[in-house]
Amino acid sequence: MARLKVDRLAIGLFLAVSATAFETLAVGTMLPTIAEEFDGDRLYGATFVVYMLANLVSLVAAGERADRTGLRRPFLFGAASFAVGLLIAGTANSMWMLLIGRAMQGAGSGIFVSLSFVAVRRAYSDERQAAMYALISTGWVLPSLISPFVAGWITSTVGWRWVFIGMLPLAGIVVLLAVPQLAGVDSQSQLADEPAPSRIPLAIAIAAGIGLMTAASYSSRWWLVTSLALVGVVIVVASLRRLMPPGLLTAHPGRPAAIAARICAMAAFNGADFFIPLAARRIHDASPTVQGATILGAAVGWNLGQWFAVRAGDRIGFHRMVPAGFVVLAAGTASSIAVLSSDTPLWVTFITWSIGGVGMGVLFNPTSQIGMGSASSEAAGLASTQLSVADVFGFSVMAAVGGALVSFADQTSLSLRTALGSAFVLATVVALGGAFAGRRIRPAESV
Repeated sequence: MARLKVDRLAIGLFLAVSATAFETLAVGTMLPTIAEEFDGDRLYGATFVVYMLANLVSLVAAGERADRTGLRRPFLFGAASFAVGLLIAGTANSMWMLLIGRAMQGAGSGIFVSLSFVAVRRAYSDERQAAMYALISTGWVLPSLISPFVAGWITSTVGWRWVFIGMLPLAGIVVLLAVPQLAGVDSQSQLADEPAPSRIPLAIAIAAGIGLMTAASYSSRWWLVTSLALVGVVIVVASLRRLMPPGLLTAHPGRPAAIAARICAMAAFNGADFFIPLAARRIHDASPTVQGATILGAAVGWNLGQWFAVRAGDRIGFHRMVPAGFVVLAAGTASSIAVLSSDTPLWVTFITWSIGGVGMGVLFNPTSQIGMGSASSEAAGLASTQLSVADVFGFSVMAAVGGALVSFADQTSLSLRTALGSAFVLATVVALGGAFAGRRIRPAESV
């Protein structure tokens, strides 16, 4: 593996991804407190979903603009959207206003993440790309080492609003570091010669379909729930078939299998990570700081797992690491169901969910390497879009399903333990399905 030489662009991309990661992870720590303040359990899952739906549309639009016009202008737009979203969320007086702020943040973070992958593909040599993908992934992991404590402490002392507002200066720093470098990358990049059909309508359709599936959970009428959910599923499946590479459903070797694996990975991991803090709050009566600390081990494990994958990937084979990572992830999600027992100390969940984090770290980078490595430079935006959509889709579906279960528990006689337990079981099943997709991953020729 080539030694990583850190430059201004690398620092800017790292901070951009770190900012979105810190905000995302902090919300997971703060949300039980925010939901109590605004009496908003019914919108608990929607807070995650609206973020990711905006993220989905923006990352597709950003990848498309990157292929057509370059990186600098969409990156600037992403920074502005992220900053405005932080301000709105920090001054929110209801769950609905918080949702608006989260949507703006999601749009900005989608642009950051999508363009970061494209920038690595265009600005760095093949030998340095694996290390850069690891750096970007670390941008997600390292904030989780501090954000649970920082967000929990701020929430307990001066209030959760200052977590959002305190991040505003970071958006300006990211712009100063990255934008001048991206202008240089644009001047040396080969862009698409002829505009391809826009992928944005497909992204909007996928977001609308997931939105309908989520909205179904807020109705008590079974016929309306069934109708909205079915329409949503049809829209999502039809749109994904057009946006994703052929062979996704059968996990065809190469990029299709890598993308299928990423969908399963994000759904399985977040099926536990979303709801462990909520269980810690409602079942164990834990403080905001302890809620965040409970999922800290997963962040440490992810970091260790991903660096192991980078260092040993060439020797062991990236494609062999993916199914192994899924098996470890499934072990973590299954054993973490113990958090639903008030008799089980939270340090046990810390350990069990650390196992899940290791599995996620082992499989995450190899799927990025194979998915992006199969794309030519001029098609890097499309490949980045497909990988990012896979992440968002897996994230959003699990948030919608898990959020629906929590909403049902809030409105019916279903217990919160049963709702959360169902989410953990589903996450484990999805992880085992990801192991099957992972076994079919093989490097593919550039397309």
